[in-house]
Amino acid sequence: LILFLLILSSNSRIFVDKNPAWIIDNYSPLKVTYKPILISILSCITYFTMVFVKMATEPAILSCSFDVVQAENVIQYHRISMFGLGFISALLLKHVGIDKGIFVGFSICVLSQLLSYESCDIEIFYASTMLLGFGWSMAFIGLIYKAGIESQTNIKTVLLFNIFVYPFAAIGAISGPLLFEKTNSVIINQIAIALYISAMIIHFSYGDY
Repeated sequence: LILFLLILSSNSRIFVDKNPAWIIDNYSPLKVTYKPILISILSCITYFTMVFVKMATEPAILSCSFDVVQAENVIQYHRISMFGLGFISALLLKHVGIDKGIFVGFSICVLSQLLSYESCDIEIFYASTMLLGFGWSMAFIGLIYKAGIESQTNIKTVLLFNIFVYPFAAIGAISGPLLFEKTNSVIINQIAIALYISAMIIHFSYGDY
């Protein structure tokens, strides 16, 4: 999957318009306008990986001898960091710019997985899942904004976004706990880190830095 996405995104520069005709009001002008496929690829990685990790986190907590209540509390804090801190994500995106904000979001997601690597500490679970939720919020809000801008001139952006992103999220929700049953949390972390780093490479290749 990673190899396919990297090859697809780097196949010449057919997904990129080097001469965008628009400038975001309070952001520095972007040198690159994402095309529909590129936005969809990054959005699929972002949503799939977040749900994949989240759904594997609860059985991981239970496997560390914590009870269901503690596992549910960790997931609740994760949801709060995803949606409750959305205004902070928006402010940061406005401050640093959309492209840099997306890259920071991916970086936070990688940090969350490194933090929880081989850990069975409940405090680490809280911190890791909250970082994951906040990083996802920054990256996904930024991508939604780019999709909205691009859709003004290309309706395919919205169509591809809705066709692929949410099915990928559903696949992540199913595959996360199933893979955890057959492997362990370390494998989950490694897959998530690989996917987020792939997204960072794709994004950095076309973003404005």
